Amino acid sequence: MVPASARFEVNRLLVPGETIQYALDDMRRLVDSLHLKSEVEIGVKPPKYEPYTCSKEEPLMETLDGVYRDVMGRPPLYEYAYGITNANIFQGEQGIPCVHIGPQRGEAHGANEYVKLEWLPHVSRMYAMIASRYLSP
Repeated sequence: MVPASARFEVNRLLVPGETIQYALDDMRRLVDSLHLKSEVEIGVKPPKYEPYTCSKEEPLMETLDGVYRDVMGRPPLYEYAYGITNANIFQGEQGIPCVHIGPQRGEAHGANEYVKLEWLPHVSRMYAMIASRYLSP
């Protein structure tokens, strides 16, 4: 049997510099390239999350950089986070600077997820130092 209709959703996140319209056009190009005989509807379903980057010159980032170097003895590794957090709302929509920092992990958000316990004192110390330095006049 072949159903009369089917529905599926794709969660496609935006990257900094991309617009929703670009993402929709990109999805349309993909669907068109498949030469399907069916009708495909492409749209945006709330909620939507704005991508963001935090400049290294931002005071919060400068604080994080100094604290990380003090605690770990080396510069931090900067990379994009490939997911959605409250930072997409705070910084992506409201412009409130945000950073992500956490313990080195084994397998995040998967089977047998864990965090290496020996890293917890370091990251805990960094949280306290970042808050103290950033919030002090």
